[in-house]
Amino acid sequence: MGMLRLLLAVAVVCFHTGSMAEHFLISADTAVHVFFIISGFYMAMILSEKYGFEVNGLKAFALNRLLRIYPTYYAALAGVILWQLLCHWTSHGHAPPHPLLAMGALLPWWGRVLLVLPNFTLLGIDLPFLFNYAPTTGLAWHANNHLDPGVSWLGLSVLIGPAWSIGSELCFYLLAPFAAKGAGCRAVLLLGASLLVSLVLKRYFQFETYFFWPANFFMFAMGMLAHKWGGRLATRVVHRVRSGWGVCRFCLVLDHGDSGHPACPAGRGFARQRHGAYSVHVCRHQEQQMGSFPGGSFLSLVLHPYAVV
Repeated sequence: MGMLRLLLAVAVVCFHTGSMAEHFLISADTAVHVFFIISGFYMAMILSEKYGFEVNGLKAFALNRLLRIYPTYYAALAGVILWQLLCHWTSHGHAPPHPLLAMGALLPWWGRVLLVLPNFTLLGIDLPFLFNYAPTTGLAWHANNHLDPGVSWLGLSVLIGPAWSIGSELCFYLLAPFAAKGAGCRAVLLLGASLLVSLVLKRYFQFETYFFWPANFFMFAMGMLAHKWGGRLATRVVHRVRSGWGVCRFCLVLDHGDSGHPACPAGRGFARQRHGAYSVHVCRHQEQQMGSFPGGSFLSLVLHPYAVV
């Protein structure tokens, strides 16, 4: 899992720095979506196995999430602000202002507050990405990447652009205890609602849903369902393989000559069929002889319960 997350992080960095973005193994938007799925899986796992759903457990869960996100984010935010001040100082005030300041000068006071607050709270930080602004027409949906002259995309006002995904994570954390509880029905419900929102906005409103967290929640829900149902499915498969329907285990052994194979000693009985220089032995074992599941041969696992020659 660590190597996968490293690969996804490198994909996002390559996109935002412009280095090898078109030649990397995975696109940045796909990497973000996979991150969301992994997050859903991990949150379902720690809520079910570590924190639980009692009040004290949920308090510990919330505190742990806040401590993991906000100290690092504020350190990065301070670095960005210091960099902007340094650029302003070294250029003797001739460097262009950050879009946050440029757009804030065009907006009324409440508009400036709505631009500044998400940069410091992370809550609602996806909202500026959803709108364009022009002094003549006001706010409008950011339906595509094309901007007419005089129109500004408010998403540029976010000091740390990739932080929109962290804001989506925070919104997901608010719903995670509700969605993770139970057998998975709640996660299915939220998955369906998120898909419906995404499809309606895209089909009927040409709305750009990439940054809109309600339209991305289905990916978190997919990860949660992978934890809820994937483990049960794997357990059933392993149990079926181990039990062998309570009858037998088959081993496929290829060897030269007429000598028997240690897996099929004399007295157990085997059928031998000549095929060129090789002989094929299909051995019948009782379930008690199977031993632990990981120790069984790969061929016997694949061919169980039928040996196909």
